[in-house]
Amino acid sequence: MTVFQIVILTLLIALCSSETSKEKRFNILKKKAGKSNTGLISTLTKSEFKKTIASGPRQYGILLFLTVLGPGSTCKVCGQVHDATVDLSKELAYVRNAHPDQDNKQVFVIEIDYTAHQSIISELGLDRVPQVVFIPHTKSSRSVALADLFDSLGSKYSYSMMMGYKVQNFLDFVNKVGKLDLDTSRPVGSFEILLFCVVIVVAVIMIIASWSIIDMLRRRMILYALVGTAFYCFCVGGGMYSIIRNSAWSGGTKKKPEWFMKQGRNQYGIETYCVGLAQLIAGGAVFLFVMSNKFATREDKFKDTPTAVKWVFQYIPSVIPAAVIAAGWYVLISLYNTKSPSYSMGLVGMRG
Repeated sequence: MTVFQIVILTLLIALCSSETSKEKRFNILKKKAGKSNTGLISTLTKSEFKKTIASGPRQYGILLFLTVLGPGSTCKVCGQVHDATVDLSKELAYVRNAHPDQDNKQVFVIEIDYTAHQSIISELGLDRVPQVVFIPHTKSSRSVALADLFDSLGSKYSYSMMMGYKVQNFLDFVNKVGKLDLDTSRPVGSFEILLFCVVIVVAVIMIIASWSIIDMLRRRMILYALVGTAFYCFCVGGGMYSIIRNSAWSGGTKKKPEWFMKQGRNQYGIETYCVGLAQLIAGGAVFLFVMSNKFATREDKFKDTPTAVKWVFQYIPSVIPAAVIAAGWYVLISLYNTKSPSYSMGLVGMRG
């Protein structure tokens, strides 16, 4: 056998070995994702981590979440990021299964929790969490040490938490830095179209059949008053802010949830309804307080008022709505004080 033949044979063996190794890495992740109900991979061993993430070639991309979710975790953002991670894993699992033969559609989501993977986190040299990094596809067979992994990628592949914690935020990041076109939208099937048409037809029939009731209700001004008041309280509570900013419903973790964000310039979705409800109840109490006092002095003005309403104005003492107003005020002040402790329940500068 000539030297040339030996070289060619060596190259062929190396190529076959590389292809086999590449398939093995892909199958490890595919198997791990398949065992998870959501497609999220969170059980990699250190050797598997090195083999699938720090070595090439890779016919797949990886969105790597490095976080702390253990019982003693004080990371509030980690819980929100984890929720988005689970939802994103489901979406990307659908994309992978829908395009099994396209490498640019093969993106896995891996979550490394410091509580369960301290050795990996330590060897990576992390000094803060959470961190999100995209590991791109590569044809290179080069392997890097875990301590050099992030430096070898560069800051381009590191996600900034200022961009948001939602699924779409992470998906846009992957598409941008990975130069991919991952579309998680699902085509509308014939059954969905048929169901939509049936719902429209049934809705039209119900509206026509109940038009007399609808006509009667639309003449009731009290309904407009209630809807308008509810909408006002929703807006005052920051409802529009939560919609525009796409605020999370709550924060923290499942074991240590956080309902009120301790920041003066941000809020959770649940805060909208707490503030709005307090405003609605206190506002209703103001109305009741005024009308009950007015009834006591000008009863003749209420001749056409329904009996049940007059009974409320006559027999509910003014002290009750006054107490409700005070309670509503206290709730609002307490919530504001939770977000801005320096407010000191209104006693700014009066406490040491």
